[in-house]
Amino acid sequence: MNLLASVYNQYRKFRYVNSFIRATKDPMGAQEKLLLKIINKNKNTVFGKEHNFSSIKTIEDYRRNVPVMDYEGFRPYIERIKNGEQNVLTRDEVVFFSTTSGTTSEPKFCPETKRQIYLYTRNLQIFLYFAYKDHNEMFDSSILSVVSKAARNHTKSNIPIGAISGLVYNSEPPYVKKYYSVPEEVFDIEDYEAKYYCVMRFALENEINFILTPNPSTILLLCHMAIKNKEWIIEDIKEGTIHEKFAIEGNIRKSLLQKLRKNPLRASFLKSLDNEGKFMPKHYWPGLKFIACWKEGTLGHYIKQLQRYFENTAIRDLGLIASEAYCSIPISDNANAGILTIDTNFYEFLDTETQELHRAETLSLNREYSLIITNCAGFYRYNLNDIVRVVDFHNKTPIIKFIHRANNTTSITGEKLTEWQAVTAVNKSSEKYEIPVHHFTFYANMSKKGNYDLYLELYGPADKKKLRLFLKEVDVQLMELNMEYKDKRKSGRLGDPVLKILEEKSYHAMHKKRSNLYGQDSQIKLPVLTDDKGFKSGIRVIEEVKV
Repeated sequence: MNLLASVYNQYRKFRYVNSFIRATKDPMGAQEKLLLKIINKNKNTVFGKEHNFSSIKTIEDYRRNVPVMDYEGFRPYIERIKNGEQNVLTRDEVVFFSTTSGTTSEPKFCPETKRQIYLYTRNLQIFLYFAYKDHNEMFDSSILSVVSKAARNHTKSNIPIGAISGLVYNSEPPYVKKYYSVPEEVFDIEDYEAKYYCVMRFALENEINFILTPNPSTILLLCHMAIKNKEWIIEDIKEGTIHEKFAIEGNIRKSLLQKLRKNPLRASFLKSLDNEGKFMPKHYWPGLKFIACWKEGTLGHYIKQLQRYFENTAIRDLGLIASEAYCSIPISDNANAGILTIDTNFYEFLDTETQELHRAETLSLNREYSLIITNCAGFYRYNLNDIVRVVDFHNKTPIIKFIHRANNTTSITGEKLTEWQAVTAVNKSSEKYEIPVHHFTFYANMSKKGNYDLYLELYGPADKKKLRLFLKEVDVQLMELNMEYKDKRKSGRLGDPVLKILEEKSYHAMHKKRSNLYGQDSQIKLPVLTDDKGFKSGIRVIEEVKV
């Protein structure tokens, strides 16, 4: 056990955790106190004056004066801030804009104040406190953390625009940064292939005990990058170099090279693994104890693939973290759900069945809700469009599990298929018939006889008979999960699904394309359900299977 890490974890408990746990015992009091503090502080802003903040004394007053809005309702205010105006949404200065990666939509610009950035960091520290309690070897050597670029560009008024994960990574104090295996400059590399090559070139030189990155597909991408470039990586580690093939900005390459030394011993170890056919994370990082990434929603599909590379390494869900708000903190490896951050944001919950609005202290177990947040950075009654399920309570505070995006549904003839249903159907069917599913997307084909095309990339061979059985099972599973889908299939209003097998690395190319477009490469979620024709652009089908 690392003594310094143990001492710092006690600091986390004193500095962050104790107050959070106290708040979970009185969610009603914590929520009311937080909301009125936010309202009072921002009553003289443009938004505050327009919505009569000075007259708001209760939560009921707040609901009467402020409507529920999506991002479009806030866009005019955010454009004013981007153009240099302050005191628009918050009294506190907006010091940063974090952007969403989206799937096909244009990115949103989420204002961040120093207070909001502190709360992001604070909630991450609470997560790490509970993780360390269960995995006290996670800081015994190096950490592999993959983030997006902190500042990709700036507004006209010179406010940085980028990823809050990168901002926090770059802002860590030296005694924390010493654990990171990858220098912060790596995430400023513009070229997609060069960036990920450098991540693994630095990470493979170290013994990694802990991996932290939101998207599990990023971890898989790194595993593939290591296998693809293992000869170059081993040679670079041996010589203390970075291969010239990769396009790295001159100043960044120079800075990175200054951090490197020849390491023939580590190179020899990696070469011996390669010679034995054991070039996998479970072999080159035998001390890896813990992975923190998203496990739910559309990304749960990747967890089984991770286990091929990491075997018995513990994986904990990272929680519901959006550019707009840090909403939950998991404290267990098994629950795939987290405690609502009851003293960070003010929450309202819209029951997906009854359409009734609830507060955090009035939620019911096993019901699903759409999340509406008020944060410290200028979003008031903002519809996050995330569907969550209450799975338990910690003290009196809900433990929530992310299910899917509320607006990520497709409907050809009224069936309203959801992401969760699509993922569940594929996971169950692939497990039943042992189909090596790497990535997939359901495409709502609005042809004359509408049907769903299931685009599939495999990581191994599968015979056509099994693929046909798999496709039939997917159809059966969807009918069990969605009564409207079943009705439309039985009546013939929905045609038979069609399986379209893609060439290898199709989704890698898609990820690269979206990374170049949006920049949030560590958080990009490739679509599992879409009706966007643009999804098919640039991908090649090599085989088609029908039921």
